[in-house]
Amino acid sequence: MTLTIKGFQNNKMFSLEIKEIIFYDLTTYRFSWSHQFDTLMIDRHGNAYVVRSHIDQDRLIGRLSRDAWNNSHTVHIETFQLPHLHHLHSSDPKSGDISADGTQLLLLTEEQVYYWKVHNDDVIGTLRHNSPTVLPTKTHGVVEGICWDQAGVNYYEIAESYHTGPPLFIFNRR
Repeated sequence: MTLTIKGFQNNKMFSLEIKEIIFYDLTTYRFSWSHQFDTLMIDRHGNAYVVRSHIDQDRLIGRLSRDAWNNSHTVHIETFQLPHLHHLHSSDPKSGDISADGTQLLLLTEEQVYYWKVHNDDVIGTLRHNSPTVLPTKTHGVVEGICWDQAGVNYYEIAESYHTGPPLFIFNRR
């Protein structure tokens, strides 16, 4: 299987081709959460976060502690209320990511990219008690995903496209 990603960086087109994707092992974990979500993020300690979407109110974030995983039972998710974010549509947020070093977090919505600087490795506390910064986005209405680069400096967005393949946008922060 070959995966080709095309996009623009510094006004130049680039193409990235991944020749082979190999899955070595697959483990299934079960968790209990009665809310629909599109966003899954992992912090640098291995804790997983899911963000409730597809509802106009009560945006929630759930934390699955890495210490709670056990193949023999269903894991309970700690649930917290997210602060009010402007310009949310019913399907927001669409995606999110935590930087590899755990110090930055992005949430992607249909109209905005929200950014938080994570304080003291406390993702939930940062989201609940700090206002986000709005970052640029070019994919209004057609966004599907967002992620940090390996250094946590630049971020990528991918958009829907039905004719030529999905465009990948790279936002270079300086």
